[in-house]
Amino acid sequence: NRIVEDPTLRIDNPKLGRKLPDTLSESEVDALLAAPNTASAVGYRDRTMLELLYATGLRVTELVTLEVNDLNLRQGVLRVMGKGGKERLVPMGDEAMAWVEGFVRDHRSSLMRRSESEAVLFPSNRGREMTRQAFWYLIKRHAAEAGIRHSLSPHSLRHAFATHLVNHG
Repeated sequence: NRIVEDPTLRIDNPKLGRKLPDTLSESEVDALLAAPNTASAVGYRDRTMLELLYATGLRVTELVTLEVNDLNLRQGVLRVMGKGGKERLVPMGDEAMAWVEGFVRDHRSSLMRRSESEAVLFPSNRGREMTRQAFWYLIKRHAAEAGIRHSLSPHSLRHAFATHLVNHG
């Protein structure tokens, strides 16, 4: 009863640590990337999307909304509209760029035959823009084919991208 006001009321509580998202080992990423059957246009599209997602660290929404005009294959970059409508240039890397070039050159047109919009880079099986949920389903299916048993989300690849970059300096 020596002071009127409690001085600890102005002190913020310590921040609680957040759990890091689940990630994949490099061997699991390799298995996941190898899972799609690249002999078909759909399998080649899936492999290309997984390669690009892992190589760039894009968010899934950014990946599925990419348009052909967002590609600059000469410079090896993507123009991405991120959160808050902010535009940024993202380098692709040689491996991802080779898959994107192969997909655009050899497979994309067969998926676009029923499309109303030619702009979308990675069309669904019906030639339309793929949804985030549809891509999440693809990741889960290919993860099961690759023998990856723990829980996985599209964000897991984004986290694996960042973790593996840090691990390799």
